[in-house]
Amino acid sequence: MIQNHLKWFYLTLAPKLAKLTLTQPPSYLKIHHAVTQITTAIALFSGQWPHTSYAIPGGVVCDPTPLEPMQADALLCIVIMFFEEEIVEKSLDDILDMSQYAQLLRLSGDLPEMLHLLEKERLTTVGQSFGRFITLRNHSLFPRAKMKTNIYRAINLDKVKEENTPRYGKSTFAKNVHYDGQFYETGPLSRAMTEKKSSITKYPYF
Repeated sequence: MIQNHLKWFYLTLAPKLAKLTLTQPPSYLKIHHAVTQITTAIALFSGQWPHTSYAIPGGVVCDPTPLEPMQADALLCIVIMFFEEEIVEKSLDDILDMSQYAQLLRLSGDLPEMLHLLEKERLTTVGQSFGRFITLRNHSLFPRAKMKTNIYRAINLDKVKEENTPRYGKSTFAKNVHYDGQFYETGPLSRAMTEKKSSITKYPYF
């Protein structure tokens, strides 16, 4: 998840926003070292990367020894250091202590600079979330749930409907998916929201 967010920020969001605003995007090459550290940490526990079922020699899944968590912790410290030096020029602890969006805007780094550009171009509300979250799969850590203002555990999968997305008057393979006639957000953020993970719900201004 962390690796994907880094790539999404530097490889997709930053270049597109730079093109729109005629500015220079931050170099995407700077994330290479941080991303490789995350991949290495994953491989410590999952064996052959990118997937343990690949028929490629080089790794197997096994119970971790006390050494693997220590190695993973050291690798994540490198990623945190990248965050503190490049993305937001502030310590992670100071970021977690913030309670206002405006505090983030007063900082330096690639993220605050992007936020300033978004504010300048009045793009902060474009594509804003509906504030509806859903988890459809039952899991021991993240059971089914949906959330608007309250969290509900009763999920009726028959209410999940797909519809073709017209483009230039023709149907495409892309589909809109609704639950009970409404759009919901899914994925890691939805699982965290419906389980009220403090690391997410603590920051409603994001």
